[in-house]
Amino acid sequence: MDGEVETGMAGAADTPSGGESGGGWFAGLDGETQGWLENKGWTADGGLTQMVRAHRSLESMMGRDKVVWPKDAQDKTAWAEIHRRMGVPSRWEDYGLAPLGSDGKPDGAADRSYADGMAQVFLKLGIGKETATALAGEHAQLQAALVAADNESFQRSSAQEFDALRRDWGGEADQRLAAAQRASRAFGLEPAAMGKIERAIGTRAMLTLLSEIGTAISEDRGSGTGGFGGGWLTPEAANARLVELRGDREWTKRYFAGDKSAIAEYDRLISAVANRG
Repeated sequence: MDGEVETGMAGAADTPSGGESGGGWFAGLDGETQGWLENKGWTADGGLTQMVRAHRSLESMMGRDKVVWPKDAQDKTAWAEIHRRMGVPSRWEDYGLAPLGSDGKPDGAADRSYADGMAQVFLKLGIGKETATALAGEHAQLQAALVAADNESFQRSSAQEFDALRRDWGGEADQRLAAAQRASRAFGLEPAAMGKIERAIGTRAMLTLLSEIGTAISEDRGSGTGGFGGGWLTPEAANARLVELRGDREWTKRYFAGDKSAIAEYDRLISAVANRG
C-alpha cells in the first residue's frame, strides 16, 4: 500500500501542469467538465496553476463568514440570519419611525397609527432599519411636496373665486361680505372651522351662504322678530345669538329698560336652547 501511494504521488509530481502525459491532468474528468476547462483556458500549459489561483482568489473575495442561503420560504432559521445581517430589528417598535404631520414633516404630537402600521409592514417584509428609515424620509418629502402643491393650488383657486364673487356682487360686495362676517360671528365660527368649510364647499359657496344667513339675521332684527326667523331657529343658533347679545351693550340697555322686543327675543332664545336634545 505504501509503495503504491508513494508511486502515485511521484507520478503526479512528475507530470507537468499543462503537459499531455497520459492525456493531461484533466483526462480523467467527464467531457462536459473538460469542455468547461478548455473554455476557461485551463487545459493549456499552467492551466492547473491558474485554476488553483482563481479558486483561492474567489475564496478571499467571499470571505470565510458566509451566510447559508435559505432552502425555501419556510427555512426560518436561514431567513432569520439573513434578516439579522440586513439590520432587520427583532421588534417593529425598534424601527423608531416618527409620525408625520399634515405637512409631511415629523410631528411627535401627530397620530402614530400610520407610522406604527408601516413599521409592522417593514418587519413583516424583512426590511432593514436603515432602509426603512430612508423610505420613511423619502415618503415624508413626497408628502410635504404634495401638501404644499395642494395648498398652493387651493390658494389660487380661492383668490380667483373671491375676485369673481366681488365682480358678480358689484356695488353690494362690501355689504354682503359684512353680512357674511356677521353670520360667522353669530355662529361662533373660528378661523380653523371656517377654513375646513371653505375647503369642503369652496370659497364662493361659503361666502354666498354666510352672506345670505347674515342678511337674514339683519332683516329679522330690523323687523322686530327677535333676531332670527322662527321657522329655522335651532338650539345651536339660539345659543350663538345669546352669546352675541351678551356683548351688545345697546341690546342689554334695552332689555333691562323693559323693552318688549328685547325681552321677547331673549325669552324665545332661552326656549329654543332649552329644547336642545
